[in-house]
Amino acid sequence: ILRCCTSLMDLRFGCQVHACVLKSGFQGDYDVSKMLLDMYVQAGCFTNARLVFDRLKERDVFSWTVVMSTYAKTDEGEKAIECFRSMLRENKRPNDATLATSLSVCSDLACLGSGLQLHSYTIKSGWNSSVVSSALVDMYVKCGNLADAEMLFDESDTHDLVEWNTIICGYAQHGHGYKALEAFQEMIDEGNVPDEITFVGVLSACSHAGLLDEGRRYFKLLSSVYGITPTLEHYACMVDILAKAGKLAEAESLINEMPLTPDASLWKTILGACRMHGNIEIAERAAEKLFESQPDDISSCILLSNIYADLKRWNDVAKLRSMLVDRGVKKEPGCSWIEINGKLHVFLSQDGCAKY
Repeated sequence: ILRCCTSLMDLRFGCQVHACVLKSGFQGDYDVSKMLLDMYVQAGCFTNARLVFDRLKERDVFSWTVVMSTYAKTDEGEKAIECFRSMLRENKRPNDATLATSLSVCSDLACLGSGLQLHSYTIKSGWNSSVVSSALVDMYVKCGNLADAEMLFDESDTHDLVEWNTIICGYAQHGHGYKALEAFQEMIDEGNVPDEITFVGVLSACSHAGLLDEGRRYFKLLSSVYGITPTLEHYACMVDILAKAGKLAEAESLINEMPLTPDASLWKTILGACRMHGNIEIAERAAEKLFESQPDDISSCILLSNIYADLKRWNDVAKLRSMLVDRGVKKEPGCSWIEINGKLHVFLSQDGCAKY
């Protein structure tokens, strides 16, 4: 019955079944508890999932991994890492999914200290898994340690598409555009077929390296050779390539003609490039699009105000600031974090809680 409730996402009836379980004294049955845990997680009822987990008399690697994945999905990465440590204290050996989840959390939090501890654990345990290796490369890339990411990648005899995508996107993110394109060519030479994520990395690499012609070529290859329909991310990369090269009219046309609904980030890219290239006409059109879609976003107004200031159009600057006051729009506080003794501390500017 619980399996059916999970499949049908019928949380209400599932809760009734849970009540029957409690009344009939089956709450101690592991298989029943595991089904309850899975049902609550799938339904997004994480509070109840944690209650079921805490009442388990015997917690195996499956239940630990489910709870860790739940914390990862709800942006509570610190709790996921603490769960991993608690699992080890209970002498439970993790599996590939457990380690990959933990490393993914470290990647998302840019928590290099915890990531290094996990890597050390895999070495001591003699772990040899492509899933974990890919997760380690991804963790080092996202934590900014590209040298160790390269070392791990090179140590592997064979690479799957996930690993290639990780290293290509890693090179692109850290400004090594030419290395990313070299890795892409090596991947093709080995007979691998790129996917959507591969081309996000390739186009991003072209953007970072300022390779306009190569960017145009790869954008065409995406659909003409590999039959991939460009996604919003691909268009965003291409717009960025064109905008940085000063091809603002072409970038604007690409947004207006694309078959997808453009999001605000594309117009912000145009607006930022307009300041660099001093194009007020396209800047005003881009800002108008942003005002329509994000009326409470102050960053667009600040960008346009800076362009007006560069051109000494002080009356327009004053009008923009007056508009912000009338709308009651305020700048969001900055957010920072620091890792101390394996624990991540997050704080906002001027919140008075930072004591370091």
